[in-house]
Amino acid sequence: MKNKRVGPDTILKIVGTISIVLWVIIASVIILFAISNPTQPGMAAGRPGLKGAGQWATNLIYGLLVIQIFLSISGIIFNVTRLKRKTDRIKLTPVISAILGIACILLSMI
Repeated sequence: MKNKRVGPDTILKIVGTISIVLWVIIASVIILFAISNPTQPGMAAGRPGLKGAGQWATNLIYGLLVIQIFLSISGIIFNVTRLKRKTDRIKLTPVISAILGIACILLSMI
């Protein structure tokens, strides 16, 4: 049977777009975490004697991590529904992003 695919279809474009958004969210979380100087109890990088940015930064980081996990799971689902041929592969960005998001939320709860 001949391969009739010419280029990426809609599902692959959606997975690619989700991957780009995930990298932007990961970068945003890292920048916010570095800028906010977390000193609240439960934040792993708390530094004694320094004043933190406040509760808004923590809430924003949690919100971005929840969005990241949701997008990662939807990207994995889209990618799994697309696996029909031997040449189709699971993209690593949604999988790694889901693991990072869950790990960051769990670490911030400690």
